[in-house]
Amino acid sequence: MPIQPRHRRTLRTALATTAAATALCWLGPVVLDGQPLAWAQPDHHAEWLAAQDLADAQRQAATAHQRDLRAARQCRQQHGESALVWTADDTPVCVPRRATRAPAGTRLAGVEVQP
Repeated sequence: MPIQPRHRRTLRTALATTAAATALCWLGPVVLDGQPLAWAQPDHHAEWLAAQDLADAQRQAATAHQRDLRAARQCRQQHGESALVWTADDTPVCVPRRATRAPAGTRLAGVEVQP
């Protein structure tokens, strides 16, 4: 066997190493998971959509809570200690502490007060 030049052997070794590394990276998920390449990576699209729905619901709840806090603060500034009730068309109504009943057509703590 003739002795080959050193640079030719180095190039062949580098190409072989690169080919082996590429094959390992490409086929690694198949060997490790035992699944075909198309299914090597799990699909989390449904989970992502559920997370987006949850984030939207949390954002909406936070906005509603901030709206309630602003309305309650305005009610306290106008009437002192008082309750805040909402009408059927989502208009805040302040009920002073000394009031004996909530105004007609309002809801307090999720209960509808009939006229």
